[in-house]
Formats: sequence, structure tokens, C-alpha cells
Amino acid sequence: MWLNQIKGLCICLVVIYHSVITFYPQLNLFQHPWSQTLSKCWVYFNLYLAPFRMPVFFFISGYLIRRYIDEVTWKESIDKRVWNIVYVLALWSVLQWTGLRQLNAWMAPERDLTDAANAAYASSWVEFLQGMLTAAAR
Repeated sequence: MWLNQIKGLCICLVVIYHSVITFYPQLNLFQHPWSQTLSKCWVYFNLYLAPFRMPVFFFISGYLIRRYIDEVTWKESIDKRVWNIVYVLALWSVLQWTGLRQLNAWMAPERDLTDAANAAYASSWVEFLQGMLTAAAR
């Protein structure tokens, strides 16, 4: 359905925005003559798309939800939507925590992360779980 394709485009625009938002200020550091122009174009492009990305996604989702509500029971909906998200979040969290611990131990073993405010930098799995459940590491 073409509406789902527009939703997918909106999701891609949000992902591109969030993945490159930390990169475009550093474009000015490159010696290439186009780097400053590209940086400014990216900023203006994102400012132009800001009012469209998320509102269009939610508008289309709200438009399509009526059909879903009529066809699916609440139990099926919770089983399909909520538990899948919880499963993916838990799996990603453990993979991220394990990966960051290994990377920090390998690349920056002298770095002190005891006062980090992110659960991903917890020093044990108990602190990690506590940080994930309370949305803070300490």
C-alpha cells in the first residue's frame, strides 16, 4: 500500500536525521572546498523537513489504525505489538551493554566510567538492569 511506503520514507528520514546529526557540524573541519556548503545544505534540508517527518508518520498511522482495530482483538494486539517491542528492546540493550563494555575495555581501559549517567556504561549486569528499569545508571 502506498501509504505504508510514505510511512517507511518518514522513518528513513528520521533515522537519517538522527544518524547524521552528530556528523554534519564536523564537516567544516574537512579541507574540501565543498564541506562548508554541504554542511549548511544538510542543516537547511533538515530544518525544512522538521515539520513533516514525524507528523506525517503519525497522521498516516492514525488514518490506518481504524482498519487494524476492527480486525484484531486487544489480546492479539498486545501480544503482537507490546511484547515484540519489549523483546527487541531487551535483546538490543544486552547486546549494546556487552559491546560497549568490550569496546571500552579494549580501546580505553584507563577510562573511568563510574560516574557515567547511562545504563550502557554500568559496571555489572545488576547495575545495568537497575539503570534500564529506572532510566538512569546511578
